[in-house]
Amino acid sequence: MVAVMSEVGQLRKDGSVTDRNGKKMYDYLSEEQTTGELQAAFIKHNLVIFPVKVEEDFFYIETFQYDKEIKAPITKVKVTYQICDAETGESIEVQSIGYGSDNQDKGSNKAMTGAFKYMQRQTFMISTGDDGDHTASDVLNAQYSRSATQQGQQQAQGTQYTNRRAQSTTGQNTAPDTVSEAQLKMIGRLKNERQINDADYRELLQAMYNVESTKQLTKKQASEFIAYLQKSA
Repeated sequence: MVAVMSEVGQLRKDGSVTDRNGKKMYDYLSEEQTTGELQAAFIKHNLVIFPVKVEEDFFYIETFQYDKEIKAPITKVKVTYQICDAETGESIEVQSIGYGSDNQDKGSNKAMTGAFKYMQRQTFMISTGDDGDHTASDVLNAQYSRSATQQGQQQAQGTQYTNRRAQSTTGQNTAPDTVSEAQLKMIGRLKNERQINDADYRELLQAMYNVESTKQLTKKQASEFIAYLQKSA
Protein backbone atom coordinates (compact mmCIF):
# COMPACT_ATOMS: atom_id res chain seq x y z
CA MET A 1 0.00 0.00 0.00
CA VAL A 2 2.89 2.33 0.69
CA ALA A 3 4.15 1.65 -2.83
CA VAL A 4 0.74 2.65 -4.25
CA MET A 5 0.76 5.86 -2.25
CA SER A 6 4.20 6.75 -3.62
CA GLU A 7 3.00 6.02 -7.17
CA VAL A 8 -0.14 8.16 -7.05
CA GLY A 9 0.82 11.07 -4.83
CA GLN A 10 -1.14 14.29 -5.22
CA LEU A 11 -4.06 14.64 -7.67
CA ARG A 12 -5.47 17.87 -9.02
CA LYS A 13 -9.19 18.54 -8.85
CA ASP A 14 -10.71 17.95 -12.27
CA GLY A 15 -14.41 18.73 -11.78
CA SER A 16 -16.40 21.78 -10.75
CA VAL A 17 -19.87 22.67 -9.47
CA THR A 18 -21.59 25.83 -10.73
CA ASP A 19 -24.47 27.88 -9.41
CA ARG A 20 -27.73 28.59 -11.22
CA ASN A 21 -26.02 31.33 -13.27
CA GLY A 22 -23.18 29.13 -14.42
CA LYS A 23 -20.67 30.67 -12.01
CA LYS A 24 -18.19 28.21 -10.52
CA MET A 25 -18.73 27.58 -6.81
CA TYR A 26 -16.01 25.03 -6.04
CA ASP A 27 -13.82 22.34 -7.59
CA TYR A 28 -13.64 18.65 -6.69
CA LEU A 29 -11.63 15.53 -7.44
CA SER A 30 -13.69 13.11 -9.52
CA GLU A 31 -14.09 9.39 -8.89
CA GLU A 32 -13.03 8.73 -12.49
CA GLN A 33 -9.61 10.34 -12.08
CA THR A 34 -9.06 8.83 -8.62
CA THR A 35 -9.87 5.30 -9.77
CA GLY A 36 -7.91 5.66 -13.00
CA GLU A 37 -4.72 6.72 -11.22
CA LEU A 38 -5.03 4.04 -8.55
CA GLN A 39 -5.83 1.30 -11.06
CA ALA A 40 -2.50 1.77 -12.81
CA ALA A 41 -0.62 1.59 -9.49
CA PHE A 42 -2.62 -1.46 -8.37
CA ILE A 43 -1.80 -3.35 -11.56
CA LYS A 44 1.88 -2.53 -11.21
CA HIS A 45 2.01 -3.80 -7.63
CA ASN A 46 -0.35 -6.80 -8.08
CA LEU A 47 -3.09 -5.47 -5.81
CA VAL A 48 -6.85 -5.80 -6.15
CA ILE A 49 -9.70 -4.12 -4.33
CA PHE A 50 -13.35 -5.17 -4.18
CA PRO A 51 -16.44 -4.76 -1.99
CA VAL A 52 -17.17 -7.69 0.31
CA LYS A 53 -20.13 -6.28 2.23
CA VAL A 54 -22.73 -3.58 1.52
CA GLU A 55 -25.18 -2.28 4.13
CA GLU A 56 -27.90 -0.13 2.59
CA ASP A 57 -30.36 2.30 4.15
CA PHE A 58 -33.12 4.33 2.52
CA PHE A 59 -34.90 7.47 3.70
CA TYR A 60 -36.52 10.69 2.45
CA ILE A 61 -35.70 14.37 2.93
CA GLU A 62 -37.94 17.38 2.42
CA THR A 63 -37.15 19.26 -0.78
CA PHE A 64 -38.78 21.26 -3.58
CA GLN A 65 -39.41 20.50 -7.23
CA TYR A 66 -41.11 22.97 -9.54
CA ASP A 67 -42.03 25.07 -6.47
CA LYS A 68 -43.81 22.11 -4.87
CA GLU A 69 -42.63 20.44 -1.68
CA ILE A 70 -41.81 16.78 -2.19
CA LYS A 71 -40.06 13.95 -0.39
CA ALA A 72 -36.75 13.18 -2.12
CA PRO A 73 -35.39 9.62 -1.82
CA ILE A 74 -31.89 9.23 -0.37
CA THR A 75 -29.90 5.99 -0.47
CA LYS A 76 -27.11 5.47 2.08
CA VAL A 77 -24.57 2.69 1.81
CA LYS A 78 -21.85 1.53 4.20
CA VAL A 79 -19.43 -0.55 2.18
CA THR A 80 -16.67 -2.84 3.42
CA TYR A 81 -13.84 -3.19 0.89
CA GLN A 82 -11.03 -5.73 0.84
CA ILE A 83 -7.61 -4.77 -0.49
CA CYS A 84 -5.69 -7.93 -1.39
CA ASP A 85 -2.12 -8.69 -2.48
CA ALA A 86 -2.52 -11.09 -5.43
CA GLU A 87 0.93 -12.62 -4.85
CA THR A 88 0.92 -13.25 -1.10
CA GLY A 89 -2.82 -13.41 -0.43
CA GLU A 90 -2.50 -10.89 2.40
CA SER A 91 -5.43 -8.49 2.74
CA ILE A 92 -6.96 -5.74 4.84
CA GLU A 93 -10.50 -4.40 5.08
CA VAL A 94 -11.60 -0.75 5.05
CA GLN A 95 -15.05 0.87 5.23
CA SER A 96 -16.64 3.90 3.63
CA ILE A 97 -20.05 5.59 3.53
CA GLY A 98 -21.80 7.15 0.52
CA TYR A 99 -25.12 8.88 -0.21
CA GLY A 100 -27.07 9.03 -3.46
CA SER A 101 -30.28 10.78 -4.51
CA ASP A 102 -32.28 9.63 -7.53
CA ASN A 103 -35.99 9.37 -8.35
CA GLN A 104 -35.46 6.30 -10.53
CA ASP A 105 -33.13 3.34 -9.95
CA LYS A 106 -29.72 5.05 -9.68
CA GLY A 107 -29.69 5.92 -5.96
CA SER A 108 -27.55 2.93 -4.99
CA ASN A 109 -25.22 3.49 -7.95
CA LYS A 110 -24.54 7.08 -6.94
CA ALA A 111 -24.07 6.13 -3.29
CA MET A 112 -21.60 3.37 -4.21
CA THR A 113 -19.65 5.77 -6.43
CA GLY A 114 -19.32 8.28 -3.60
CA ALA A 115 -18.33 5.63 -1.07
CA PHE A 116 -15.69 4.20 -3.42
CA LYS A 117 -14.15 7.58 -4.20
CA TYR A 118 -13.78 8.69 -0.60
CA MET A 119 -12.55 5.26 0.50
CA GLN A 120 -9.74 5.56 -2.03
CA ARG A 121 -8.89 9.13 -1.07
CA GLN A 122 -8.79 8.51 2.66
CA THR A 123 -7.14 5.07 2.57
CA PHE A 124 -4.31 6.18 0.31
CA MET A 125 -4.16 9.74 1.69
CA ILE A 126 -4.65 11.37 -1.71
CA SER A 127 -4.43 15.15 -1.40
CA THR A 128 -5.44 17.78 -3.93
CA GLY A 129 -2.83 20.36 -2.98
CA ASP A 130 -5.17 23.17 -1.97
CA ASP A 131 -6.07 23.79 1.64
CA GLY A 132 -8.59 26.61 1.85
CA ASP A 133 -7.97 27.03 5.57
CA HIS A 134 -4.64 28.68 4.68
CA THR A 135 -6.28 31.24 2.41
CA ALA A 136 -7.43 34.58 3.81
CA SER A 137 -11.11 35.42 3.62
CA ASP A 138 -10.51 38.44 1.40
CA VAL A 139 -8.78 36.20 -1.16
CA LEU A 140 -11.65 33.72 -1.06
CA ASN A 141 -14.10 36.58 -1.58
CA ALA A 142 -12.38 37.37 -4.87
CA GLN A 143 -13.14 33.86 -6.15
CA TYR A 144 -16.83 34.67 -6.42
CA SER A 145 -18.18 37.21 -8.85
CA ARG A 146 -19.73 40.45 -7.70
CA SER A 147 -22.80 39.69 -9.78
CA ALA A 148 -23.50 36.50 -7.84
CA THR A 149 -23.31 38.40 -4.55
CA GLN A 150 -25.54 41.16 -5.87
CA GLN A 151 -28.08 38.59 -7.00
CA GLY A 152 -28.12 37.10 -3.53
CA GLN A 153 -28.73 40.56 -2.04
CA GLN A 154 -31.55 41.20 -4.50
CA GLN A 155 -33.13 37.90 -3.59
CA ALA A 156 -32.90 38.73 0.11
CA GLN A 157 -34.41 42.17 -0.48
CA GLY A 158 -37.20 40.62 -2.51
CA THR A 159 -37.96 38.21 0.32
CA GLN A 160 -37.99 41.05 2.85
CA TYR A 161 -40.35 43.06 0.64
CA THR A 162 -42.68 40.08 0.25
CA ASN A 163 -42.75 39.52 4.00
CA ARG A 164 -43.43 43.20 4.75
CA ARG A 165 -46.24 43.26 2.21
CA ALA A 166 -47.77 40.12 3.68
CA GLN A 167 -47.55 41.59 7.17
CA SER A 168 -49.26 44.80 6.10
CA THR A 169 -52.03 42.80 4.44
CA THR A 170 -52.69 40.24 7.16
CA GLY A 171 -51.23 41.87 10.24
CA GLN A 172 -49.28 38.69 10.92
CA ASN A 173 -45.69 37.55 10.49
CA THR A 174 -45.61 35.26 7.46
CA ALA A 175 -41.95 34.42 7.01
CA PRO A 176 -41.19 31.66 4.48
CA ASP A 177 -40.86 28.09 5.71
CA THR A 178 -37.44 27.66 7.26
CA VAL A 179 -35.01 24.85 6.54
CA SER A 180 -35.89 21.53 8.16
CA GLU A 181 -33.70 19.52 10.52
CA ALA A 182 -33.49 16.73 7.92
CA GLN A 183 -32.19 19.19 5.33
CA LEU A 184 -29.62 20.61 7.76
CA LYS A 185 -28.31 17.12 8.50
CA MET A 186 -28.10 16.29 4.80
CA ILE A 187 -26.22 19.50 4.02
CA GLY A 188 -23.78 18.77 6.84
CA ARG A 189 -23.16 15.26 5.54
CA LEU A 190 -22.54 16.47 2.00
CA LYS A 191 -20.23 19.25 3.20
CA ASN A 192 -18.10 16.73 5.08
CA GLU A 193 -18.10 14.18 2.26
CA ARG A 194 -17.09 16.79 -0.32
CA GLN A 195 -14.43 18.06 2.11
CA ILE A 196 -15.50 21.69 1.71
CA ASN A 197 -13.63 23.77 4.27
CA ASP A 198 -15.49 26.24 6.48
CA ALA A 199 -14.18 29.34 4.70
CA ASP A 200 -15.33 28.12 1.26
CA TYR A 201 -18.61 26.98 2.78
CA ARG A 202 -19.42 30.41 4.24
CA GLU A 203 -18.46 32.18 1.04
CA LEU A 204 -20.65 29.78 -0.93
CA LEU A 205 -23.70 30.55 1.21
CA GLN A 206 -22.98 34.28 1.00
CA ALA A 207 -22.62 34.24 -2.78
CA MET A 208 -25.69 32.10 -3.45
CA TYR A 209 -28.19 33.27 -0.83
CA ASN A 210 -26.62 36.20 1.03
CA VAL A 211 -26.77 34.34 4.35
CA GLU A 212 -24.10 33.35 6.86
CA SER A 213 -25.60 30.06 8.03
CA THR A 214 -27.67 27.26 6.56
CA LYS A 215 -30.15 27.84 9.40
CA GLN A 216 -31.14 31.07 7.63
CA LEU A 217 -32.19 29.24 4.45
CA THR A 218 -35.76 28.51 3.44
CA LYS A 219 -36.78 24.95 2.64
CA LYS A 220 -36.65 25.72 -1.07
CA GLN A 221 -33.18 27.27 -0.84
CA ALA A 222 -31.93 24.33 1.22
CA SER A 223 -33.27 21.94 -1.39
CA GLU A 224 -31.42 23.82 -4.14
CA PHE A 225 -28.23 23.87 -2.05
CA ILE A 226 -28.42 20.11 -1.51
CA ALA A 227 -28.81 19.58 -5.24
CA TYR A 228 -25.70 21.68 -5.96
CA LEU A 229 -23.61 19.76 -3.43
CA GLN A 230 -24.75 16.42 -4.79
CA LYS A 231 -23.43 17.32 -8.25
CA SER A 232 -19.89 16.78 -7.00
CA ALA A 233 -20.46 13.10 -6.23
